[in-house]
Amino acid sequence: KGMDDAGDSADEMADDVEDAAEESDNAKGSFEGLGSVCKATAAAMTAAFAAVSAAAIAGAKALVDMTTAGAAYADTVLTESTVTGIATDKLQEYMYAAELVDVSTDTLTKSMAKNIKSMQGAADGSKAYAEAYDQLGISVTDANGNLRDSDEVYWEIIDSLGKIENETERDALAMQILGKSAQELNPLIEQGAARMAELGEQAHAAGYVVSDDMLNAYGALDDQLQYLNVGATAAKNALGTILLPVLTELASDGVGLLGEFTNGIKDAQGDLGKMGDVIGDIIPKVIDVFMEHLPMLLDLIVTMVTSLGQAIVDNLPIIVDSATQLLFTILEALINGLPQIADGALQLVLALADGIISNLPK
Repeated sequence: KGMDDAGDSADEMADDVEDAAEESDNAKGSFEGLGSVCKATAAAMTAAFAAVSAAAIAGAKALVDMTTAGAAYADTVLTESTVTGIATDKLQEYMYAAELVDVSTDTLTKSMAKNIKSMQGAADGSKAYAEAYDQLGISVTDANGNLRDSDEVYWEIIDSLGKIENETERDALAMQILGKSAQELNPLIEQGAARMAELGEQAHAAGYVVSDDMLNAYGALDDQLQYLNVGATAAKNALGTILLPVLTELASDGVGLLGEFTNGIKDAQGDLGKMGDVIGDIIPKVIDVFMEHLPMLLDLIVTMVTSLGQAIVDNLPIIVDSATQLLFTILEALINGLPQIADGALQLVLALADGIISNLPK
């Protein structure tokens, strides 16, 4: 408003200058321009305030979206960790690194699971598995005859496969130990275990790996969201039963009316006059059916609207209080920034005025 008043004052001053001399026309135009700029500045500031409010709301929604997305991610990690037996931190390292070497996490974890079965088969005396590990120069058992750590063995396999120049031989060994999808691991084999370890460290440095405590907290939220979703579905189904009797009767009557309409059209055998008679006869019956059930539908609608209105009235103090707090929070932020805003606006207007004055001779 102050900017708008300043613009009006500039227009009035331009009128005074015009009255003083005909030569002031150029000055008048300049001052009118200054008034327009003042008004435009006020409009721009208003739009900026609106943008701040909109950004606050959008930011809140974005935070909610990020939280729910984090909950879904945590649920995926926890579930996959339970299924594969891989620790959550190690699994997240693999998730980070796998995509960067163009191998899906699913392919990686399945090949790890297959390696465990292959190790057990070799330890149990399976010739095929034992020979495959021997060709790679890898022992599946330690000095005491116990199975070694499968993770260590897996990455030894990856490095050993990477040293085999014959691709057919490499694929055959990989498929024998790591499963039918082993060929999809070739990009990983080319990178090697050291590169994967390096990417795992990057995952921690980038903050990609979430702690177990945070995963469990997110997981608890995801569980509640799923309960809420199931509950909402159940509530929706329950609400559907409100109109179930009415809609059942309407459907039953509708089937009869449709049958009557279809048979009537068929019997008309293309005679437009008879078809018109059929339509004219059926429409009143359709209206009668709806009118018969209309009072019950209206009663249900009135009841639902009344209940909703009462719920809003009952919670109005909370709604008003929340809205008021939000409004005053935004206003407080704007008021706190007002000195800087006002100073910026003043500097803008002064700069424009100086520019106009310096260009008046032109």
